[in-house]
Amino acid sequence: MRVFMILFAVAVLSVVIIVYIRVNELVIEAENKLSPHVDNMVDNVAAILNHTAAATKNAAIMSGHTNSIMELGVPMMNNLINTTDMVIDRLNRFSIHPQINIGTG
Repeated sequence: MRVFMILFAVAVLSVVIIVYIRVNELVIEAENKLSPHVDNMVDNVAAILNHTAAATKNAAIMSGHTNSIMELGVPMMNNLINTTDMVIDRLNRFSIHPQINIGTG
């Protein structure tokens, strides 16, 4: 009976060792197969982050240019609105009391 228990323990221990060795081989094989892909993925993520940083910098520059354009455009737009308002006012007065002055100057 004791010999049977020892043989059983040796068999169980052998199976555990074989499973450990096989799993270790599978992990190493998977690591070797996946390593280039993981490296490529990490490189792609780094490139994406670099492009995102450049795009953010370009957006900030573009925002500054837009702000400059707005600073130049607002006074011109106010002048245009005021001029248009005066033209509409004159046309309104002309439509109520049509009067044409013909002169030489």
